[in-house]
Amino acid sequence: MKIFSLDKGSSLFLVLLLTLTGCQSKNGDTVPPPTDIVEQAGTVTLATPTMNRPAATTTPTATEIRAQPTVSATPTLPPLTPTPKPTLTSEQATAMLTELLQLDSSSCPLPCWLGIVPGESQLEPELNRFKELGFRVGSASAGLLGADEFLMTQDFGSSEGIVTTIEVTGGYDSQDEESLAFSQTFARGWQDYGMKEILGRYGIPSRSFLFSPYRADPGGGPTYRLYLFYDSQGIVVQYRGTAEQLQGSNYRACFDLNSVWSIELFLYEPDTIDSIIEHILPADSLSYLGEPDEVHNLVDWQQATGMSLEAFYESLQSTEATPCVEFYTPFP
Repeated sequence: MKIFSLDKGSSLFLVLLLTLTGCQSKNGDTVPPPTDIVEQAGTVTLATPTMNRPAATTTPTATEIRAQPTVSATPTLPPLTPTPKPTLTSEQATAMLTELLQLDSSSCPLPCWLGIVPGESQLEPELNRFKELGFRVGSASAGLLGADEFLMTQDFGSSEGIVTTIEVTGGYDSQDEESLAFSQTFARGWQDYGMKEILGRYGIPSRSFLFSPYRADPGGGPTYRLYLFYDSQGIVVQYRGTAEQLQGSNYRACFDLNSVWSIELFLYEPDTIDSIIEHILPADSLSYLGEPDEVHNLVDWQQATGMSLEAFYESLQSTEATPCVEFYTPFP
């Protein structure tokens, strides 16, 4: 599989920034960032900005001093010119996103994200880091658009300057037939975050929802939404993709990345959100499926598929086949 790579200058810049930031584990130990992403070559020199200083003058006479207006004792220096953020081509942006997503996740497992740890990392330095990498940065967000509409956005919740939640969305912008080739770029970048890879890395989720929001997306064709909750780890993963409608309210979905057009991560410090299910998927957002007090049970994985999560997990471990399931979404 061909992996995009940055030119040496951009890659060294990326490695330097990630190295400076690092990633801290829960016990406070510093986990070194990966160093084998790109070839280390050349020397990076940080230039010290030079401020313009007033030109020297001769000593004025007493008459000249009396004629001069009173000025502040503190000189006003001209402002420094800020370093412009790098301008990336769409191909360079795609290569950077792919490289970031394929950093060694063992050194920074979820809910840590690209060196950012909920409950520990400061927001402002992280936003500055993304800005220097070429991301478009807002007051609490950072996003980058690559080739073929390959997009990644990050939204941060914070309290007193500390990151509390991280919402990451990755996908491509269109779902028509001509956009199918776009999924190849998406699949290459997110290959470590497919359903099978997440289950293999983090185990059986504490809860899962699966349903087709057909009536919520009229005219868009059958789709599915799959949610994996890891409450004790502070991880929620959501997949959106195209479903096949079999008959009535029965559907079939495959979870390989060529069938997925969006992955969303919600990362947080465990035990800091009272009801993560209501936070991610409020009952009133599914009111078209049933009553608020029962709607989550209607879309529960086992209720929808007739199969336990444990059985599905075991079946994935024993086959290389694409994970596909048939499921039922009730409509009133």
